[in-house]
Amino acid sequence: MVARHIIKMKLKMPKSDTKLLLLSGSDTLNVKVLYCLYPRFKNIHVVAESEDSLVKYTRYKKKFAWTPWKSGEEDQEKSVAFLQNYCRENEIEVILPGDLDASGFIEKYKNAFSDQQIFPTMSAKELERLDNKWLFGQRVAKAGLKTPESILIDDSVIFDERLRDEIENNICFPLILKPLFGEASEGIRKLDSYDHLSWYIQNELGTDKLPVLLQTYIDGYDAGYSVIAENGNIKVKAVQLVKQPDVIEYCSHERIEALGEKIVKLVNYSGAANFDLRLDYKTDEIYILECNPRFWFTIASAMWQGLNFPEAAVQYVQGKDFKKEGACGIIFSPGRAIKPLLKKPWLYFSYSKSQRRYIWQVILDPVFHVNKIFKL
Repeated sequence: MVARHIIKMKLKMPKSDTKLLLLSGSDTLNVKVLYCLYPRFKNIHVVAESEDSLVKYTRYKKKFAWTPWKSGEEDQEKSVAFLQNYCRENEIEVILPGDLDASGFIEKYKNAFSDQQIFPTMSAKELERLDNKWLFGQRVAKAGLKTPESILIDDSVIFDERLRDEIENNICFPLILKPLFGEASEGIRKLDSYDHLSWYIQNELGTDKLPVLLQTYIDGYDAGYSVIAENGNIKVKAVQLVKQPDVIEYCSHERIEALGEKIVKLVNYSGAANFDLRLDYKTDEIYILECNPRFWFTIASAMWQGLNFPEAAVQYVQGKDFKKEGACGIIFSPGRAIKPLLKKPWLYFSYSKSQRRYIWQVILDPVFHVNKIFKL
């Protein structure tokens, strides 16, 4: 009751009766999506790919079920039959994929759900190419858009003087090492020298985790361009700047928006996506880093600053009016906001109303977070 009251104070609109199914493959990410759906929808059903999914512990849903939709084709076809029956029994109106794998699954089997409205997406193969940091970077660079200088390191690479020269001449140190796939900055390292790089790959990373991407380190700050799009046409958009860790500023930014539109059209994107960018402190040039072809981890902060992407996604497929832009202002991540309160709790009252409600939304979902800690 407390959580419902707090969230309604901010959003004030009555909840929709739409019966919604969120297909979930990523526990942490999909809870963020639920944080955005819960204030707006009464009937949120979650179908995960595993009985062990932590999403079953969150309070921000109506019903939880599971079926192994990530498995091989035979299991997937059984999952389709399960989902068809589930949708029929629960009168599901809209199916929303919560992450990259769910998007690929829905695109593959969307014709099996003719009675439901399906959020637009792309094939698993197309999504994987966009999610691959090396392939995506090569694609945008070929189109003349600015990306950091990059080298692909795989298990065929020999660490010798030629490689040292190539790195020092084309990328320079310090550099950034990234896995080709990953989320929430997992596996990203800043390395200061060739010796550090070769030691790290051979002793810490291990050749079994190759290939990896090496990129020029851009001395600057992070930015993001977030969208909902269909066939390269942007429906919803927001710009976020991250000049300090865990501090997000939502704002208008003509150059980032123009660049984002070019990327979305270039890849003919359909679905929800967040494009990671980097702005150089000295030149103010914008570099394209990677594509996250799915909902993203800071999505709840956009809601609390005025733009609810998952809500807009559902309204879009229903043919209803939806908010297209308007996220504005600065907000801290819940962790960044809560930490000072442990020593100085009175600082709570210096936070904006949006910030305080964002904190409470997380605090009032303790069972999920406790189970996540113990699972780690």
